[in-house]
Amino acid sequence: MGVGAPVSGHYPDQTVLVWRSDYLCGYLVRPRGTSEVMSQQQLEEVILIGEPYKAKGHCQGDCFGTPCWPSPFGDDGGEPIQDMRERFPNFDFEFKAHWVGFGKRARWYNVIVIRPKPMLAQVQETSAITAVHVVQGALVK
Repeated sequence: MGVGAPVSGHYPDQTVLVWRSDYLCGYLVRPRGTSEVMSQQQLEEVILIGEPYKAKGHCQGDCFGTPCWPSPFGDDGGEPIQDMRERFPNFDFEFKAHWVGFGKRARWYNVIVIRPKPMLAQVQETSAITAVHVVQGALVK
């Protein structure tokens, strides 16, 4: 489709992870350097949760520059991104599946963009959780 493959990387405001899916052996294109967004331990956990994005064994047919079938992870990133959001609520995770190439060389590139949530959103989320605990505590008494 005339678009180059997306690339993993660390940026001041985000980290981008790109998994190249393939019928035989998909892989993560690891970014160089360290993330300014999250710790190395958190990043390694996100990478582990994202392993399904390699989609080994998934049939990937190209129909004249467009995929014959939609991404196995849909438009929303499926279960892996939901697990990431639950495990790391202080970060925003955005998913995008890119179909790159033509013919036998075409494949899905599954991209996750990770950004820290703004502090206000984190405070509001924490306040809502605390309010639920207070209400639950009041009901128990």
